[in-house]
Amino acid sequence: SVIYDAASRESGPSILSSGGAQTRLQRAGEPRGRMVPQHVMGGTMDFHGFQQRIAAIYGERDRGRGLDGTFRRLVEEVGELARALRRRDPAALEEEVGDVLAWTVSVASLAGVDAARAVARYAAGCPRCGADPCACPGEPPSVQWAGRDG
Repeated sequence: SVIYDAASRESGPSILSSGGAQTRLQRAGEPRGRMVPQHVMGGTMDFHGFQQRIAAIYGERDRGRGLDGTFRRLVEEVGELARALRRRDPAALEEEVGDVLAWTVSVASLAGVDAARAVARYAAGCPRCGADPCACPGEPPSVQWAGRDG
C-alpha cells in the first residue's frame, strides 16, 4: 500500500501504464494518473527511504508549520487511527497507520532524528529485556486496550 496519496479510500489506485522506474496511478475521481516510483508499488521501503520520501513530499510544508504544529497533526492522526480501530475498518486502519507513520517521520525529520536509527534498536528483540518475543511483564490479556473498545 502507498500512504502518500496514491491509494484511494474507495477502490485503490488503478495502474494506467508502467515503464522504466515509474508507474502511472489513477485515483478514483482523478482525470489523469500520476507517476509513482516503482519501488513504492512493491509496498516495501526501508525507514531511511521512507523518511527521505516523506521529506521530499512534505518537508517544505512541515518546516513552515514547525515542529509543534507538525506534532499536533501527528496527534490528530493518532485520534483518527483510534476511530478506525474502534470501527474495525481494515481499509481505514491501513490508511491511518500509514498516516501515523508519515507524520511520525515528519516529526522525526524536523527534530533531527534518523528514523532508521531510531527503529534499529528493535532489530535484535525487545530493547528493554532483549528477548524475542518480549518477556517484559505487561498487562494481562483481559486488560489490553483491544478488549476495552466497547
